[in-house]
Amino acid sequence: MIKTIIKKLRAEYKKEYIKRYALQRNVHKIKVLKKVERKIKNDLGVYPDVVYVDVKYKPLFDRKGVNGCYGKANNIIIVYITNEFKKNLRTLCHEIVHAHQYHYNTKQYLSSVRAYRSGKVSYKNAWHEVDAREKAQNMVNG
Repeated sequence: MIKTIIKKLRAEYKKEYIKRYALQRNVHKIKVLKKVERKIKNDLGVYPDVVYVDVKYKPLFDRKGVNGCYGKANNIIIVYITNEFKKNLRTLCHEIVHAHQYHYNTKQYLSSVRAYRSGKVSYKNAWHEVDAREKAQNMVNG
């Protein structure tokens, strides 16, 4: 899925163009998010690349309710920037926690993903989602 997203981004809008466009429209938000991003990455010891994409490009991917995603294969996080800063921050934290789960809790993470894909648990109740949601909430709310 993430490979498809990246192919679409590169093919239709060019990755650098999107980065620059998002930065122009949301300079202050992105600066604060990047500061938080660096701190969390250093604290957790994971260093995925993070791309901030304006939310108006989200319809390209046809997934409602998705505010960001983490691609394991290429170690990249995509965060859709909205007008709600707290939501952007929670999404960033959530996706960085997924990167941490993948790198440090690999067996538990993969078994949770397998359970979700096989239909044993719903997406919202899968361990990797519950854990990421709780940790992101704790990071944002202090």
